[in-house]
Amino acid sequence: MFSSPYLPHAIYAIALTSISIHLVNQRRTSEEDKSRVNAQISILESVRDQLRSDKPLSNDELARLKKLASAPLPEEEKPHIRWSDIFMGRKPVVGKESDVSEWDKRDMETLKKEL
Repeated sequence: MFSSPYLPHAIYAIALTSISIHLVNQRRTSEEDKSRVNAQISILESVRDQLRSDKPLSNDELARLKKLASAPLPEEEKPHIRWSDIFMGRKPVVGKESDVSEWDKRDMETLKKEL
């Protein structure tokens, strides 16, 4: 068996490094979640203030603010993008054709016409 006077120190260093990386990742994740929640709260407060005021809120603006305030997609629903797709220039398949809104379809058609 390999025995060295430095073996316990190496094990301690690896364990300490692993724990510190894990804690930094947890801190960053919690900060992202906190900022996301604060952003959602501020968007919803602005919607509330606009609804209480005399100035009417358009349906497009309300839909845009709802989309901004909605929770992000869970990891399993996000499209998986591989490095080969990036280097080959292929675009990932986001979802079904029916998932694309009418506005997005119109934008794509106008872009195709321009090109």
